[in-house]
Amino acid sequence: MPHPVTVTEKCVSVAGLRPVPVMLAAPIPALPGRGAFRRFSAEPKYDGYRVLLLRYDGRCVVQSRRGTDLSGSFPDLVTAAVGQVPDETILDGEVVVGIDGRLEFAELQKRIASPVRAVALARERPATFLAFDLLVLNERDLRALPLSGRRTELTELMAACRPPLQQVPFTLDHDQAAQWLEDYAAAHIGVEGLILKRVDERTPLLLLSYVAAAAEENFDNMTRRWAYQPHVTARWLTLLESFGYPLTDIETTVRNEAAASLNESDSEEATSAGAEEAGDGPPVKLVVAGETDAQEEAAGTVGEIA
Repeated sequence: MPHPVTVTEKCVSVAGLRPVPVMLAAPIPALPGRGAFRRFSAEPKYDGYRVLLLRYDGRCVVQSRRGTDLSGSFPDLVTAAVGQVPDETILDGEVVVGIDGRLEFAELQKRIASPVRAVALARERPATFLAFDLLVLNERDLRALPLSGRRTELTELMAACRPPLQQVPFTLDHDQAAQWLEDYAAAHIGVEGLILKRVDERTPLLLLSYVAAAAEENFDNMTRRWAYQPHVTARWLTLLESFGYPLTDIETTVRNEAAASLNESDSEEATSAGAEEAGDGPPVKLVVAGETDAQEEAAGTVGEIA
C-alpha cells in the first residue's frame, strides 16, 4: 500500500507570480465510463472568458489566459473581489454575462472591445465570476495540493462570498455528469459541455478534458486544436486508454501524431537548452495552460487557451 504524500505549502507573492499560467484541456468525444470516471470530477463548461482574479496590494487584477490585464473591462469584478477576497489570493474561473436565463458571449465581447464603456455596461449587464480553482490563499501556494485539497479551501472561501462571485458546481458521480451533459445540450443556455478533472492530481500534472455537447459533430473540428498542446493530448489519451477507455481510430491517430510531435519538440528543446546553458539566458518556465476557445481569440483578446 503506497504511503501518503505530504505536501509542504510555501508562501508566495501574487505580484511576483504575474503573469500566472493557466491549465490546458484536451477534447474527448464522449464521457468516460463509470470505471474510468472514478477518479474524476465534472464541472459545466460555460460560454465565457477564462480569467484569474489576482488579489494583492489592496487591488485586484483580472488576468486573461495569456496574462493580459482585463481589469478595465470588468470593474464590477474588481470591486467585488477587493471587497470579498483576501489579499495575496488567486482565484481561477470563468467570467460570464447572463440575459434572460442564458449566457451571452457577445456581452463579454462588448466589454473587451470598449473598456471605456465598461462601467456603463457593468451597470446594464453585470458580469458573474464563476470560480473553479484556488491557486493561492493568503500567500499560501496551494498549487502543489491535489484538486480535492484546493477545492476544499475554495469551498470554504466562496461560502463567505456573495454574487457576483460564485463557485462552479461540480459532481463526482458519473450518472449525474451524464445527466448534466444531456440537459445542457438540450437547454441551449450557454453551457458548452463538461470539464473533467482528476481529483487526486497536483496542478502540474492535472489533465482536463472537454466533452462537447454535440460530440460527434464537433470532434473533428476540436481535434485540429490539439496541435497546440501535443504534450497534454498524448498524456491524456494514454491515460484514458490505461483506464480501459476504448480509443476510436481518430483518437489513436491523434494520440500517435501528438506523441511524435512531442518527441520532436523535446529534441528541439534539448538542443536549445544546451545552447542556453552556455550563457545567462532567462529561466525556462513550464506553463500548463487552459483549454482552447477560438471565440475569445476572435474577439481580439490576448487570452491564453481557456
